[in-house]
Amino acid sequence: CDYRQSTQPQNNWVFTQFINYLEATEVFVNVTYQYISCVNNARRGCSTLHTTMYVYEPEDSRSNNERTDPANYKSNPLAVLGIDDGEGRGENLTMFKPSSNANGFYLGIQDTGTCGSIERVTVYYRIIPSRTDGLIYYPEIPLPPVESTDTITRTAVCAPHSTGFNLTLTADSRGVVEGDPSCLCDPGYQFESLAGGGAECTACRPGQYKPSLSNDISCLACPPNSASADPATAVCSCDVTFFRPPSEPDEPCTRPPSSPRLAITSPPIIIGLDIKVC
Repeated sequence: CDYRQSTQPQNNWVFTQFINYLEATEVFVNVTYQYISCVNNARRGCSTLHTTMYVYEPEDSRSNNERTDPANYKSNPLAVLGIDDGEGRGENLTMFKPSSNANGFYLGIQDTGTCGSIERVTVYYRIIPSRTDGLIYYPEIPLPPVESTDTITRTAVCAPHSTGFNLTLTADSRGVVEGDPSCLCDPGYQFESLAGGGAECTACRPGQYKPSLSNDISCLACPPNSASADPATAVCSCDVTFFRPPSEPDEPCTRPPSSPRLAITSPPIIIGLDIKVC
């Protein structure tokens, strides 16, 4: 910035690299800066113009050579960052909505008189952060535009070896999420809590079983006369020559009755009946 030596108006630019929109429905740009007053500077190099921020949305993010061409920015100003009514530090927060046919954008900031110094540029969009609660993973959800009645839908994810129910989540522009997902450990796996609020479904050990979809039932020892040789067993297998109905996985396995031994056959007993005809 050479306004003290130059007699020409300032025309200084700074440009960002390409910034991807990702899932943003609206983009916020916060800029902190310093600027110098022209009140006590009579040279023409310090004018009464502004420091202005522009946005450029290229059709191709690889067009890096075009990002430093001021002509691409002049048609889309975002905000005036400072005016020359005094020296000091300023801050500006502005918002814009992405174009439907653009994947991202560049920011260009032009100093045309105040001799501004950019301290920090923060670009962000509003989200509900991802989190884990028990067996349920809640994904990151980008929020709809402020004051919009739109909603955004995402799907919760269950931990491995569990089955989910009602996994649809809906978020509005206020950040209110609706949905009541649940995840239950599969047969052969039991629920175990983890540090930090998470959980997992761990396999039952050999010799154990768990027959149902549940987080309340732990792995159980196989009933008498049955066994499980592999982990994550839902139903223990009966030992050789032992049997059990498939509908009774928690019952012991038993042998069928033996054939009769020392059977005694008695002669038939004939019972006489008196028949009276009416």
